[in-house]
Amino acid sequence: MAKGGRIPLFIVLVVLGGLIGTMLGEIIARLLPPVSRVLALDQPLKIGLVQPIQFNLEILSITLGFIIKFNVITILGIIAGIIFYYRYD
Repeated sequence: MAKGGRIPLFIVLVVLGGLIGTMLGEIIARLLPPVSRVLALDQPLKIGLVQPIQFNLEILSITLGFIIKFNVITILGIIAGIIFYYRYD
């Protein structure tokens, strides 16, 4: 299969790795006692819009916004997805 046809698979693996990493990071942060929590697991980095953008056109109202949460395990999950893609390509 051509490399161009594999781009959706790459995106799916990276997103899936990030989602699994985020879930594992949240679970690990909740299981560890507060004294031994790693700061990177306890306080994820949030990237996005703090307040959503709203467009009010009287007949149509549109609200746009997004936030991406990262922690250490999320980054490791994304890297694992990339490695999985190239190893089994």
